[in-house]
Amino acid sequence: ERQDPQAIEEARRWLKAHASWSTQRLFAYLAEKVAPRVTIEKSPSTVMKMAFLKRLQRDFPEARILHLTRHPRATCRSIHAIVKKTDEIRGFKRNIDPEHLWRQAHGHIMAFLRDWPSDRWMRIRGEDLLAEPDRYLPQIAQWLGLRMDEGAIEAMKHPEHSPYASLGPYNAPFGNDPGFLHHPYYTKRLPSRETMAGPMEWGAPRFSRETLSLARSLGYG
Repeated sequence: ERQDPQAIEEARRWLKAHASWSTQRLFAYLAEKVAPRVTIEKSPSTVMKMAFLKRLQRDFPEARILHLTRHPRATCRSIHAIVKKTDEIRGFKRNIDPEHLWRQAHGHIMAFLRDWPSDRWMRIRGEDLLAEPDRYLPQIAQWLGLRMDEGAIEAMKHPEHSPYASLGPYNAPFGNDPGFLHHPYYTKRLPSRETMAGPMEWGAPRFSRETLSLARSLGYG
């Protein structure tokens, strides 16, 4: 859990020495090292291709999947802002459709979960979780077999206490959402008032029928 330049260099040397390992072997090794704590994999790229999800099913058939959703307008606005800022830094413009990314990710997850045991996946709207953590965090903890006492739930509302909740050393400053790294605090939020109607901040005139249908199935009217 050290986050200093020396620890980063040690990690890089270890990775170089084990470069022949598959992703599955590396992840299984890390899971064994941190046991009995639960290992979490939250890379957005995992859900961008069905082939990636099939590998997850093959390599970790006992995994539990928490499908955390977010309103498509809010998600697309964030993607657009990140892409725009990155393009400005790099000096060129990419043609990335935020709506397509949102629809692709959640479409893949929903298709994949049709064949996943129902007791090993849970879906929750991120907006609901952030608005009522004391209601939803115990449910998630119980499902995962974790502590759900008052102290445990309170600790979950303080991500800033994590050694990874800040910018890293000069040789590895990132590794997480920059917005979170700059402000890693939970703030209770009111239920989302986002709408599916109207023009998009990223230039599209409206959401497609496919996106509207998928959004409704996830509870976003």
